[in-house]
Amino acid sequence: MRYDDDIIPEGHWLDPPKPRAWRWGRLGAVLVLLVIAGLLAPQIVALWRLSRTPLPGGEPTGTEFPPGPWPMFRGNPACTGVAASGLPDKLGLVWQVEAGDAVASTAAIIDGAVYLGTDGGQVLSLDLADGSRRWAFDTEDVVSASPLVIGGRVFVGDGSGRIYAIDAANGIRLWVRETGGAIKSSATPAGSDAILVGSYDARLYCLSVATGEPRWTLETESFVHCAPSVAQGQATVAGCDRVLRIIDIARGEQTGQVDIESYVAASPARVGDRVYLPTMGGTVVCIDVAARSVLWEEEPGEETEFFASAAVSGDRLIIAGHDGVVRCLAADDGHELWQFTTGGLIDSSPVVVASRVFVGSGDGNLYALHLADGTEAWRFPVGAPLSASPAVGQGRLVIGSEDGAITCFGPTR
Repeated sequence: MRYDDDIIPEGHWLDPPKPRAWRWGRLGAVLVLLVIAGLLAPQIVALWRLSRTPLPGGEPTGTEFPPGPWPMFRGNPACTGVAASGLPDKLGLVWQVEAGDAVASTAAIIDGAVYLGTDGGQVLSLDLADGSRRWAFDTEDVVSASPLVIGGRVFVGDGSGRIYAIDAANGIRLWVRETGGAIKSSATPAGSDAILVGSYDARLYCLSVATGEPRWTLETESFVHCAPSVAQGQATVAGCDRVLRIIDIARGEQTGQVDIESYVAASPARVGDRVYLPTMGGTVVCIDVAARSVLWEEEPGEETEFFASAAVSGDRLIIAGHDGVVRCLAADDGHELWQFTTGGLIDSSPVVVASRVFVGSGDGNLYALHLADGTEAWRFPVGAPLSASPAVGQGRLVIGSEDGAITCFGPTR
């Protein structure tokens, strides 16, 4: 390499020329190194890719998290409460906007937009990047259910018993279907052309995505509050009749049931043939759907109630109750692994994001706990009770609070 002419006179080199034999020896060494590099190239590439891949259970760093959406309550049709998107190690406030009314509806996050309902009877669509309002849709009553967003349409029910289909792009109503009772149940997709939603008229509805016409309805014996979980062509649903029902979606027929001896507000979380269900009676039940039997039942706390749905990640089951305690149970037999106490009752359903658990509390704090041992990793004082659940999608966490604030968290700047 030549150096600048003002340092080394033109025509001069920093080092004297090398003998020809040395140059040939150097060329041979380079050729040998190139051959070795060619032989090792696949291993080198594999090691590089491995270094870029988070370890199982580890937390993505920076912006290297998957951009998965959160299109419905609990994140997926099986209602497991496990995010398809990661979050950065250091979580910061991205934006906060006012809805104008309390927010108990858990957000949906998809295609760069946030969708949620308000106690004032509106469905809002916000820009995920900055929280600016895209549109607002007026319903007839309180919207506490979480919207379902599939195929460019938003599906959500309200306290008047109406189920709406709304164009996700512009907020225009596509159809409305009336039921005989309030809708607290968040809708769940049943394939690409139908949705399932429960009503306080003691029915589970299967509706056409395109028209809202019923494919079938299934009568229960009391209110259906929970979002149905869907897996393996079956829906599982529980309510205030103290029964878990197993339904063949294609035929609209109940194929089995399991008595659970307690009212249920939580959505069943299904993993394989197992369903995990916290109850209002303070028990947590694990049911074998194939055998139609209870595998185990535990009562983790004294005189508590569970309204929040469980999250299931690997061999761990996360629950949260009205005693303000977040608990981790072993999924195989229900024994307690750890617990963490907040300062208020918990209606917010916990969400697992890689190696952390996020949950809101009535004490006004959003918590992040380590999944391994339940120790606190982070908290943010939102300033008002949180009954909505966290929604985690596209690298952001969004949650509404009872004072009407909608808060988005993401990478710090």
